Amino acid sequence: KGQPVAFVVVESDLTAAANASVPSALQTTLTDPRAAIDYAGVHLSAQLSAAVFTLSAASDISVGSSDGTLAIRVRSLSASPLPAGVLDVFRAPLETSLNEFSSGFPFTVRRVMLREGCLSIMGTTPP
Repeated sequence: KGQPVAFVVVESDLTAAANASVPSALQTTLTDPRAAIDYAGVHLSAQLSAAVFTLSAASDISVGSSDGTLAIRVRSLSASPLPAGVLDVFRAPLETSLNEFSSGFPFTVRRVMLREGCLSIMGTTPP
């Protein structure tokens, strides 16, 4: 109880998670998923194909700590050729999914560090 703990994620971990995250019920194909981590945050991109169209989707995500919890926020979302206003429909479910993940994070988050290619979440186990 209350022991120091760290969780480290590298870009290849995020890319693998993106490959596994598309529900088969959507009848879409996710190709060329890419994740980049730098001091500004996490940057995700991929090609999303469904029936007669293909979208180039990208998102910038901020990761930090807030009152001992993991805070993950969508800073930007784009999907060319769709206009920005249409993407609000997709932003809400994405933020909900990120909030569900962060609320279930198994330890008290004290600090989040972003470096080129690496994200570290440090904290303590529950008291």
